[in-house]
Amino acid sequence: MQYLIDLDPVIFSIGIFSVSYYSLSYVIGIMFGWSYSLYLIKRFQLSCTKDQFDAYISWLVLAVICGGRLGYVLFYDLQASLHSPLNILKTYEGGMSFHGALLGIGVATYFFAKKHSLSCLVISDLVSVSAPIGIFLGRIANFINKELLGRQCGEGLVWKVQFHPNDVFRHPSQIYEALLEGALNFIILYYFIVCRQGMRCRGKATAIFLINYAVFRIFGELFRESVRSFIPGVSQGQILSLPMLLLGLLCLLRSTSRVPDR
Repeated sequence: MQYLIDLDPVIFSIGIFSVSYYSLSYVIGIMFGWSYSLYLIKRFQLSCTKDQFDAYISWLVLAVICGGRLGYVLFYDLQASLHSPLNILKTYEGGMSFHGALLGIGVATYFFAKKHSLSCLVISDLVSVSAPIGIFLGRIANFINKELLGRQCGEGLVWKVQFHPNDVFRHPSQIYEALLEGALNFIILYYFIVCRQGMRCRGKATAIFLINYAVFRIFGELFRESVRSFIPGVSQGQILSLPMLLLGLLCLLRSTSRVPDR
């Protein structure tokens, strides 16, 4: 059995205005993540109030868009962007880097927390438990956009896909990553952070998210036609995930001293 992916990335267009699955995934992901975070603030009576987190969302949106796009340009598309600088603004065509968005969120969170006298870890924990929702939707949008293609696979793979007629059979690597980085990561975080009261231990959610994402991304890159790095046999995404893994392990060690948050 094989599947030819023939979905239009644009949902509808009115004149020059169009709505794509890619942009919609960001909107829905942020809205669901926002609502989920407010639920957690109320449930665990966290020091970050609803009004403060509502104000933080605008910072988060800018951080994701600016960090994600600049990260993509720097990590994956520097030569082409220097040749055509206006292409940097075409975020609606895709081309966002998760690692760039993560750096942007880190910077925005630090300055927002400092401005409002909050703990960075309280906010980053809220973002961490919510982020897999957006990641799941974003990877599905990557699949519809026919980008971040999987590696060629044999005809024996039951769920092999083709993105164009007469194209080679490929792994649906975007779906693999949606299930691992998105769905499975969300379930693990829900169990350890929500069900087992881990939200009261500052930094624990951040640590688990970083470790999970890094491990899942490193594994997922094995099935993706990824950008090669300066190390033979290792992709750029795997290289960028290693600092995440180390930072996650450091956060996990520091979070073992249980700090109740009220």
